[in-house]
Amino acid sequence: MTLFANLLFAAMLAPSFNSAEWLEKRAVLTREAERLQAVYAECAAKITDPATDVVVPIETFSDGSIRSEIRAKKAMYFFNEGYIWAEDVMVFRYDETRKVVSQIDAKNMVIDRVTKSGWADGPAVVRHESTKFEGEGIYFSSMEGYLMSLKGAKITAESLKFGGAC
Repeated sequence: MTLFANLLFAAMLAPSFNSAEWLEKRAVLTREAERLQAVYAECAAKITDPATDVVVPIETFSDGSIRSEIRAKKAMYFFNEGYIWAEDVMVFRYDETRKVVSQIDAKNMVIDRVTKSGWADGPAVVRHESTKFEGEGIYFSSMEGYLMSLKGAKITAESLKFGGAC
């Protein structure tokens, strides 16, 4: 089978894709990214005396173990709003065995602990399993499994294997 035939066959077997639903969801997540951009600017303007060398849990599993956390050189928690502003930050997401599944490295970031989403202002790198995503102005939603970059997106995937002859 040719590559085209393989793709056509796979497309026929795949569940139908609802493009209107996807575009609507994408529009909602884009507005969320814009909201967090504004939140980042507001938080950055209010930074007075950030804590140093901080580790903050974001999510936990049902047994209370940490599912995701922030590690930052500097951070400030905005308790009333539920935001964490961080500088020189790494965000880790673990599986149940405490193995790192995803990691985000960024210079500056704001995280909304309620929506489990964040905005990395400037360049950032996201690693998920064997895939690396780089860009500037990165929005992520843990709950939606969504990632977007405003500028310079580059995706590198290791160990990709394509079946059949091309």
